[in-house]
Amino acid sequence: MRAGNPQEALHQFDLALRQQPRREKALVLRSKARYQLRDYQGAIADAQQVLAINPDKFTGDDYNALWDIGIASNNLRQFTQARQYLNQAKQADSTDVRLYQNVGYSYLEEQNYPAALAEYTTALRIDSTTKTSYYGLGRAYYGLRRYSEAIRAFDQAIKLDPAYPTAYENRAAAKYQLQDLAGCCADLQRCQELGLTHVADFQKQVCPN
Repeated sequence: MRAGNPQEALHQFDLALRQQPRREKALVLRSKARYQLRDYQGAIADAQQVLAINPDKFTGDDYNALWDIGIASNNLRQFTQARQYLNQAKQADSTDVRLYQNVGYSYLEEQNYPAALAEYTTALRIDSTTKTSYYGLGRAYYGLRRYSEAIRAFDQAIKLDPAYPTAYENRAAAKYQLQDLAGCCADLQRCQELGLTHVADFQKQVCPN
C-alpha cells in the first residue's frame, strides 16, 4: 500500500476484509479511505459495521467510527445524524475539540446560530489556540447580527493564521454591516491577494477605484 494513495489503500483493505470481514481496524481504515475518496455513504457503512461488531465493548476503533460517521454525515448534509454520532463521541472524550467544531458546523449550516455559538464557545474553552473555532464563533455571531463580536472572533482567527482568506472575507462582511467601508475594503483586498477572487464583484460595489 502506497502512503497517500486512498484508492490503493481501499484495494488493500478490500483484500484484507475478504479474509476477515469483522476486522475492526481494517474497516475503520477503509472507512477513512472511502471518506478521502468522497464516498461518504461507503465510509458510513464501514463505520456502522465497526459499531455493530461488539456493541457491548467500546474501543478506540468505535470512537473512530463515530467520528467517521459524524463528518461523513456532515458532508452529506445529514446534520441530525452527524450530531447524533458526534455527540456520542463526546461522551467518550469530552476534550476532543474537533467534535464541537463539527457539531457547530452542522448548526451553522442549519442557521441555528445560538446552538452553533454554544458549540464553538465550548471548543474554545478546551483549546483557545484553534483558528477554526474562532472562525466558527465569528460566523455564529454574524448570523446573530452581533457584528462587533463577530469581528473580534475573526480577528483572533487571523491572528492565529494571517493567511486565512475566508476569515478576511467574513470579517469584511461584518465590517460592511457596521459601515466600516475602509476596513471592509482592506479585508477584501487581502482576500484577493490570498487568491479568493470571488469577492471581486462585492469589492467593485463597495470600494472606490
